[in-house]
Amino acid sequence: VGASTEPLEPPPAKEHRTRGNSSLNSEDLLHKANTAISSAKLLLASGDADGACNRAYYAMFDAARAALMAFQKSDEVLTIKTHSGLIASFSLQLVKPGLIDIELGKSLNKVAVSITKCNAV
Repeated sequence: VGASTEPLEPPPAKEHRTRGNSSLNSEDLLHKANTAISSAKLLLASGDADGACNRAYYAMFDAARAALMAFQKSDEVLTIKTHSGLIASFSLQLVKPGLIDIELGKSLNKVAVSITKCNAV
């Protein structure tokens, strides 16, 4: 009754960054990670467990990228093209030398394997 037939669109983002954008820094990535966690909580509360898992994974992924940027040259981190490449670099550069707890490294690995299986279904 009087409902609009126009599609709903999300409000415009303050600033949109695309994949591989060289202007991302560790602070930007931590902001993205926090936003993804907030989204995951909202999705879970609304009953969308799959969406919540996806957002939670990307929160971990972006936090891992931020951590790598804090210890490596930004341009080296930005050249990593795959999720498995980032996880391998995170392990070699941060977990293996003891800069990051081994349990966090294992968690990132487990979540990456799980999300890959979920996406394949």
